[in-house]
Amino acid sequence: MKKQIICVLAVILIVSINKESTAQKIKLLKKTHLTNYPSASSLEFYKGKLYVIGDDASSIWILDKDHRVLDSIVLFPSKEKRIDKAIKADLESSAIIEVANKDCMVLFSSFSGAKRNKIIFVDLENNNFRQVNSHIDTVGIEESNIEGAANVNGKLVLSNRANTTHKNNSLVFTTLDSNGLGKNYKIINLILPQKKNIIGISGIAYIKEKDMLIFSASTEDTPNAYTDGTIGTSYIGYIKKISKKLDATDIKADKMISISKYLSEKSAQKIESMIVEEIKRGKAIVHLAADNDNGESTLFKLRLNL
Repeated sequence: MKKQIICVLAVILIVSINKESTAQKIKLLKKTHLTNYPSASSLEFYKGKLYVIGDDASSIWILDKDHRVLDSIVLFPSKEKRIDKAIKADLESSAIIEVANKDCMVLFSSFSGAKRNKIIFVDLENNNFRQVNSHIDTVGIEESNIEGAANVNGKLVLSNRANTTHKNNSLVFTTLDSNGLGKNYKIINLILPQKKNIIGISGIAYIKEKDMLIFSASTEDTPNAYTDGTIGTSYIGYIKKISKKLDATDIKADKMISISKYLSEKSAQKIESMIVEEIKRGKAIVHLAADNDNGESTLFKLRLNL
Protein backbone atom coordinates (compact mmCIF):
# COMPACT_ATOMS: atom_id res chain seq x y z
CA MET A 1 0.00 0.00 0.00
CA LYS A 2 2.85 2.36 0.91
CA LYS A 3 4.46 1.79 -2.52
CA GLN A 4 1.14 2.51 -4.26
CA ILE A 5 0.74 5.79 -2.40
CA ILE A 6 4.29 6.81 -3.31
CA CYS A 7 3.63 5.99 -6.98
CA VAL A 8 0.42 8.03 -6.99
CA LEU A 9 2.17 11.00 -5.40
CA ALA A 10 4.98 10.74 -7.93
CA VAL A 11 2.51 10.80 -10.84
CA ILE A 12 0.74 13.84 -9.37
CA LEU A 13 4.07 15.61 -8.95
CA ILE A 14 5.12 14.88 -12.54
CA VAL A 15 1.77 16.10 -13.92
CA SER A 16 1.93 19.30 -11.84
CA ILE A 17 5.50 19.96 -13.00
CA ASN A 18 4.50 19.46 -16.64
CA LYS A 19 1.54 21.84 -16.23
CA GLU A 20 3.75 24.47 -14.61
CA SER A 21 6.36 24.05 -17.35
CA THR A 22 3.74 24.54 -20.07
CA ALA A 23 2.30 27.55 -18.32
CA GLN A 24 5.71 29.17 -18.13
CA LYS A 25 6.19 28.81 -21.88
CA ILE A 26 3.37 31.24 -22.67
CA LYS A 27 2.44 34.39 -20.79
CA LEU A 28 -0.18 36.96 -21.75
CA LEU A 29 1.38 40.42 -21.47
CA LYS A 30 -1.37 42.62 -22.88
CA LYS A 31 -4.80 42.44 -24.45
CA THR A 32 -6.45 45.25 -26.41
CA HIS A 33 -9.98 45.28 -27.81
CA LEU A 34 -10.37 47.44 -30.91
CA THR A 35 -14.07 48.24 -31.11
CA ASN A 36 -13.63 50.59 -34.07
CA TYR A 37 -11.38 48.43 -36.22
CA PRO A 38 -12.96 45.49 -38.05
CA SER A 39 -11.62 42.11 -39.05
CA ALA A 40 -7.91 42.31 -38.16
CA SER A 41 -6.35 39.68 -40.39
CA SER A 42 -2.66 40.51 -40.66
CA LEU A 43 0.05 42.18 -38.56
CA GLU A 44 3.50 43.59 -39.23
CA PHE A 45 6.07 45.04 -36.83
CA TYR A 46 8.59 47.52 -38.20
CA LYS A 47 10.87 49.96 -36.36
CA GLY A 48 8.85 49.91 -33.17
CA LYS A 49 5.45 50.19 -34.86
CA LEU A 50 2.70 47.60 -35.14
CA TYR A 51 0.69 47.67 -38.38
CA VAL A 52 -2.84 46.20 -38.29
CA ILE A 53 -4.52 45.17 -41.56
CA GLY A 54 -8.18 44.10 -41.76
CA ASP A 55 -9.67 41.99 -44.53
CA ASP A 56 -12.69 44.30 -44.87
CA ALA A 57 -11.24 47.45 -43.28
CA SER A 58 -10.72 50.59 -45.31
CA SER A 59 -7.42 51.51 -43.66
CA ILE A 60 -4.29 50.24 -41.94
CA TRP A 61 -3.94 51.21 -38.30
CA ILE A 62 -0.46 52.04 -36.98
CA LEU A 63 0.05 51.37 -33.26
CA ASP A 64 2.96 51.39 -30.86
CA LYS A 65 4.09 48.16 -29.22
CA ASP A 66 1.64 48.74 -26.35
CA HIS A 67 -1.27 48.96 -28.81
CA ARG A 68 -1.78 52.72 -28.63
CA VAL A 69 -2.99 54.16 -31.94
CA LEU A 70 -0.45 56.46 -33.62
CA ASP A 71 -1.68 56.92 -37.19
CA SER A 72 -3.51 55.28 -40.07
CA ILE A 73 -3.22 54.78 -43.83
CA VAL A 74 -6.46 54.95 -45.82
CA LEU A 75 -6.40 52.32 -48.57
CA PHE A 76 -10.02 52.31 -49.72
CA PRO A 77 -12.08 55.47 -49.11
CA SER A 78 -15.37 54.27 -47.63
CA LYS A 79 -18.18 55.66 -45.50
CA GLU A 80 -18.92 52.21 -44.13
CA LYS A 81 -17.06 50.63 -41.22
CA ARG A 82 -16.74 47.37 -43.15
CA ILE A 83 -16.37 47.02 -46.90
CA ASP A 84 -19.04 44.76 -48.36
CA LYS A 85 -18.03 41.12 -48.56
CA ALA A 86 -18.83 40.90 -52.27
CA ILE A 87 -16.36 43.64 -53.23
CA LYS A 88 -13.71 43.71 -50.49
CA ALA A 89 -10.06 43.09 -51.42
CA ASP A 90 -9.85 40.53 -48.58
CA LEU A 91 -6.34 41.48 -47.48
CA GLU A 92 -5.37 38.48 -45.36
CA SER A 93 -1.58 38.54 -45.22
CA SER A 94 1.49 40.75 -45.41
CA ALA A 95 5.28 40.72 -45.32
CA ILE A 96 8.15 43.21 -45.14
CA ILE A 97 10.05 42.85 -48.43
CA GLU A 98 12.71 44.96 -50.11
CA VAL A 99 11.37 46.29 -53.40
CA ALA A 100 13.45 48.64 -55.57
CA ASN A 101 15.99 49.01 -52.74
CA LYS A 102 13.32 50.10 -50.25
CA ASP A 103 11.63 48.29 -47.41
CA CYS A 104 7.98 47.81 -48.36
CA MET A 105 5.11 46.33 -46.46
CA VAL A 106 3.41 44.16 -49.07
CA LEU A 107 -0.24 43.25 -48.52
CA PHE A 108 -1.81 40.24 -50.23
CA SER A 109 -5.43 39.38 -50.97
CA SER A 110 -6.59 35.84 -50.28
CA PHE A 111 -6.91 35.13 -54.04
CA SER A 112 -10.15 33.31 -53.20
CA GLY A 113 -12.35 35.21 -55.67
CA ALA A 114 -12.43 37.53 -58.68
CA LYS A 115 -12.25 40.71 -56.55
CA ARG A 116 -9.68 39.23 -54.17
CA ASN A 117 -6.64 39.52 -56.41
CA LYS A 118 -4.85 42.59 -55.03
CA ILE A 119 -1.27 43.22 -53.97
CA ILE A 120 -0.57 46.55 -52.27
CA PHE A 121 2.96 47.92 -51.86
CA VAL A 122 3.29 50.34 -48.92
CA ASP A 123 6.42 52.53 -48.81
CA LEU A 124 7.31 52.49 -45.10
CA GLU A 125 9.30 55.72 -45.34
CA ASN A 126 6.32 57.91 -46.25
CA ASN A 127 3.27 55.58 -46.08
CA ASN A 128 2.55 56.04 -49.79
CA PHE A 129 1.19 52.97 -51.50
CA ARG A 130 0.26 51.54 -54.86
CA GLN A 131 -1.92 48.65 -55.89
CA VAL A 132 -1.58 46.01 -58.60
CA ASN A 133 -3.82 43.17 -59.68
CA SER A 134 -2.15 39.77 -59.67
CA HIS A 135 -3.04 36.09 -59.56
CA ILE A 136 -1.68 32.89 -58.11
CA ASP A 137 -1.23 29.66 -60.02
CA THR A 138 -3.74 27.26 -58.45
CA VAL A 139 -2.08 24.10 -59.79
CA GLY A 140 -1.47 21.89 -56.75
CA ILE A 141 -3.85 23.87 -54.51
CA GLU A 142 -7.36 22.52 -54.01
CA GLU A 143 -8.85 25.94 -53.25
CA SER A 144 -7.00 29.26 -53.06
CA ASN A 145 -7.19 30.95 -49.67
CA ILE A 146 -3.88 32.68 -48.95
CA GLU A 147 -3.84 33.77 -45.30
CA GLY A 148 -0.15 34.11 -44.46
CA ALA A 149 2.99 35.60 -45.99
CA ALA A 150 6.63 35.77 -44.92
CA ASN A 151 10.02 36.72 -46.32
CA VAL A 152 12.39 33.78 -45.79
CA ASN A 153 15.87 34.96 -46.73
CA GLY A 154 14.60 36.80 -49.79
CA LYS A 155 12.10 34.12 -50.82
CA LEU A 156 8.38 34.83 -50.58
CA VAL A 157 6.37 32.18 -48.74
CA LEU A 158 2.58 32.23 -48.81
CA SER A 159 0.41 29.92 -46.72
CA ASN A 160 -2.85 28.47 -48.01
CA ARG A 161 -5.53 27.62 -45.43
CA ALA A 162 -7.39 24.33 -45.15
CA ASN A 163 -11.14 23.98 -44.52
CA THR A 164 -13.57 21.14 -43.86
CA THR A 165 -13.85 20.35 -47.58
CA HIS A 166 -10.23 20.86 -48.64
CA LYS A 167 -8.25 19.56 -45.69
CA ASN A 168 -4.68 20.29 -46.75
CA ASN A 169 -2.64 23.29 -45.64
CA SER A 170 0.09 24.35 -48.06
CA LEU A 171 3.17 26.55 -48.21
CA VAL A 172 3.64 28.26 -51.57
CA PHE A 173 7.17 29.42 -52.44
CA THR A 174 7.32 31.99 -55.21
CA THR A 175 8.84 35.32 -56.22
CA LEU A 176 7.62 38.89 -56.18
CA ASP A 177 8.52 41.98 -58.15
CA SER A 178 6.96 45.41 -58.56
CA ASN A 179 4.39 43.95 -60.99
CA GLY A 180 3.14 41.20 -58.69
CA LEU A 181 3.71 37.50 -58.13
CA GLY A 182 6.11 35.56 -60.31
CA LYS A 183 5.09 32.67 -62.55
CA ASN A 184 7.16 29.98 -60.84
CA TYR A 185 5.72 28.25 -57.80
CA LYS A 186 6.72 25.43 -55.51
CA ILE A 187 3.96 24.02 -53.33
CA ILE A 188 4.77 22.05 -50.18
CA ASN A 189 2.17 20.28 -48.06
CA LEU A 190 2.23 21.45 -44.45
CA ILE A 191 1.48 18.57 -42.10
CA LEU A 192 -0.02 19.57 -38.76
CA PRO A 193 -0.71 17.27 -35.79
CA GLN A 194 -3.94 15.31 -36.11
CA LYS A 195 -6.85 16.80 -34.18
CA LYS A 196 -10.58 16.10 -34.09
CA ASN A 197 -11.37 19.26 -36.11
CA ILE A 198 -9.63 20.54 -39.23
CA ILE A 199 -6.96 23.10 -38.38
CA GLY A 200 -6.33 25.88 -40.89
CA ILE A 201 -3.11 27.88 -40.89
CA SER A 202 -3.98 31.56 -40.53
CA GLY A 203 -0.67 33.43 -40.46
CA ILE A 204 3.09 32.94 -40.72
CA ALA A 205 6.20 34.86 -39.70
CA TYR A 206 9.91 34.17 -40.08
CA ILE A 207 12.41 34.36 -37.22
CA LYS A 208 15.75 34.81 -38.98
CA GLU A 209 17.85 34.32 -35.85
CA LYS A 210 16.50 30.80 -35.46
CA ASP A 211 15.72 30.02 -39.11
CA MET A 212 12.22 29.23 -37.86
CA LEU A 213 8.84 29.67 -39.51
CA ILE A 214 6.34 30.40 -36.77
CA PHE A 215 2.62 30.23 -37.51
CA SER A 216 -0.85 30.79 -36.11
CA ALA A 217 -3.69 28.39 -36.84
CA SER A 218 -7.27 27.80 -35.80
CA THR A 219 -10.28 25.59 -36.30
CA GLU A 220 -13.34 27.01 -38.03
CA ASP A 221 -16.35 25.04 -39.21
CA THR A 222 -16.43 26.29 -42.79
CA PRO A 223 -16.52 24.26 -46.02
CA ASN A 224 -14.84 26.88 -48.23
CA ALA A 225 -12.69 30.01 -48.45
CA TYR A 226 -15.68 32.36 -48.57
CA THR A 227 -18.03 31.41 -45.73
CA ASP A 228 -17.44 32.22 -42.05
CA GLY A 229 -18.06 29.39 -39.59
CA THR A 230 -18.15 28.49 -35.90
CA ILE A 231 -14.86 29.34 -34.19
CA GLY A 232 -12.92 26.73 -32.25
CA THR A 233 -9.41 26.37 -30.83
CA SER A 234 -6.44 28.54 -31.84
CA TYR A 235 -2.80 27.47 -31.94
CA ILE A 236 0.77 28.68 -32.31
CA GLY A 237 3.30 26.38 -33.97
CA TYR A 238 6.67 26.43 -35.62
CA ILE A 239 8.91 24.72 -38.14
CA LYS A 240 12.63 24.59 -37.39
CA LYS A 241 15.35 25.08 -40.03
CA ILE A 242 12.81 26.07 -42.66
CA SER A 243 15.43 27.23 -45.17
CA LYS A 244 16.88 23.67 -45.22
CA LYS A 245 13.52 22.14 -46.14
CA LEU A 246 12.59 24.02 -49.29
CA ASP A 247 13.20 21.02 -51.57
CA ALA A 248 10.81 18.78 -49.65
CA THR A 249 7.36 17.63 -50.79
CA ASP A 250 5.96 17.71 -47.28
CA ILE A 251 6.98 19.67 -44.20
CA LYS A 252 5.90 18.59 -40.74
CA ALA A 253 5.36 21.15 -37.98
CA ASP A 254 7.85 20.60 -35.16
CA LYS A 255 5.51 21.96 -32.51
CA MET A 256 1.94 23.18 -32.15
CA ILE A 257 0.51 24.56 -28.90
CA SER A 258 -3.12 25.32 -28.09
CA ILE A 259 -3.19 28.93 -26.89
CA SER A 260 -6.90 29.56 -26.32
CA LYS A 261 -6.66 29.09 -22.54
CA TYR A 262 -3.88 31.70 -22.26
CA LEU A 263 -5.89 34.50 -23.88
CA SER A 264 -8.16 35.19 -20.87
CA GLU A 265 -11.30 35.29 -23.01
CA LYS A 266 -14.65 33.67 -22.19
CA SER A 267 -15.46 32.99 -25.83
CA ALA A 268 -13.32 31.31 -28.47
CA GLN A 269 -10.96 33.60 -30.37
CA LYS A 270 -10.15 33.09 -34.06
CA ILE A 271 -6.48 34.04 -34.26
CA GLU A 272 -5.90 35.36 -37.76
CA SER A 273 -2.28 36.46 -37.68
CA MET A 274 0.87 36.79 -35.62
CA ILE A 275 4.08 38.79 -35.81
CA VAL A 276 7.29 38.79 -33.77
CA GLU A 277 8.30 42.01 -32.02
CA GLU A 278 11.63 40.73 -30.71
CA ILE A 279 13.44 37.62 -29.56
CA LYS A 280 15.98 37.52 -26.74
CA ARG A 281 17.58 34.52 -25.02
CA GLY A 282 15.03 32.14 -26.49
CA LYS A 283 12.03 34.22 -25.47
CA ALA A 284 9.91 35.78 -28.20
CA ILE A 285 7.51 38.69 -27.79
CA VAL A 286 4.69 38.20 -30.30
CA HIS A 287 1.48 40.02 -31.18
CA LEU A 288 -1.66 38.15 -32.28
CA ALA A 289 -4.77 39.46 -34.01
CA ALA A 290 -8.21 37.94 -33.51
CA ASP A 291 -11.18 38.51 -35.82
CA ASN A 292 -14.40 37.00 -34.57
CA ASP A 293 -16.52 38.18 -37.51
CA ASN A 294 -18.38 40.79 -35.43
CA GLY A 295 -16.90 44.00 -36.88
CA GLU A 296 -14.34 44.37 -34.11
CA SER A 297 -10.82 43.07 -33.42
CA THR A 298 -8.72 42.01 -30.47
CA LEU A 299 -4.93 42.16 -30.14
CA PHE A 300 -2.92 39.97 -27.79
CA LYS A 301 0.72 40.37 -26.78
CA LEU A 302 2.39 37.19 -25.54
CA ARG A 303 5.78 36.02 -24.39
CA LEU A 304 6.81 32.60 -25.68
CA ASN A 305 9.69 30.32 -24.84
CA LEU A 306 11.10 28.93 -28.10
